[in-house]
Amino acid sequence: MCCRCRNRYFSRQLCRNARCDCSSRCCLGALCTGRNETEPDQWQTQIFIRILRKAEVIYVSEAPDEMVKGLHMTPAHSLAEAMEIAEKIKGKDATVTAIPDGVSVMVIE
Repeated sequence: MCCRCRNRYFSRQLCRNARCDCSSRCCLGALCTGRNETEPDQWQTQIFIRILRKAEVIYVSEAPDEMVKGLHMTPAHSLAEAMEIAEKIKGKDATVTAIPDGVSVMVIE
């Protein structure tokens, strides 16, 4: 999957919640919190954690590699580099799904 992130970096809330191990209490707490009981922007954390539990995420950006790794993603600095990493993970016959705008595009499996 290839998608675009319009924000330069992540919110403090997302970074605080996502830095933990996806099986830890803080991560599971973020996933299990009711929709009327969430902290501001917690929905971003919930979606992000669900993605991380399903897929290897390669994040193309100018962000420091250690910051990206700290959020359980693989850093890349160009789309070409990301595609090389993805090919090593998934093989040459893998497909790519492009999501130009994550807010208005629904991906159906």
